[in-house]
Amino acid sequence: MPTKINGEVVDENEVLAEEQAILPRLIEAMQGEPRSAILARAREWSRENVIDRVLLRQAERIDPDITTRLTAKLVPPKATELTEFYRKNAQQFDAPEMVHAAHIVCNVDEKTTDEQARARIDEAVERLANGEDFAAIADSMSDCPGRGGDLGFFPRGQMVSEFEDVVFNLEPGQVSNPFRTPFGYHIARLIAIRPGGIPKFDEIREHVASVVYAQKKQRAIDRYIDQLRAKASIEHS
Repeated sequence: MPTKINGEVVDENEVLAEEQAILPRLIEAMQGEPRSAILARAREWSRENVIDRVLLRQAERIDPDITTRLTAKLVPPKATELTEFYRKNAQQFDAPEMVHAAHIVCNVDEKTTDEQARARIDEAVERLANGEDFAAIADSMSDCPGRGGDLGFFPRGQMVSEFEDVVFNLEPGQVSNPFRTPFGYHIARLIAIRPGGIPKFDEIREHVASVVYAQKKQRAIDRYIDQLRAKASIEHS
């Protein structure tokens, strides 16, 4: 069902892509309802979302700075707004336990046998025992060089289980013995642990502020889009 907005034909591929993006959230939110009802809601909402985007794009062609001007005078959220938002929405900041780790890996693949990879990882173990820097060895020997083998923070479920079973049982600063995963041989170093759960307000105050301010900006833009809708010619054929 093609839609025209101020004479511009809406790209149905954009509508379909939006439908696929929102469908998983609707399936979760509408548990227990018929699938036909969920699909109908997804189609309806996806078209409305795309209409909003097209209206805004049309406005930006006339005034490329329109969204900047709409939000330029917004007042940053007050402390009371932040604490109230956190009180009502603390659950959305709940996070799983995460670890910050680095590794040295010697892959087993079509070019490297298991024995060759094991010999290289044993060489890395020896260099570590002689006091060489973990990051330097990772950059010079690992099949995943760069950044000293730093993997950043990650939760369970992001890495293969054989790797997580080792890393999540280390203490900060501890270096593992060599171990095998489907990729090859590794040595891991645990840098830090970030406990799971809901952080205290003071720990995420800046993040809460950014969320609240982003919502303020979105509301200002939504009000403007409502004004555009009121004046627009929207045809469904």
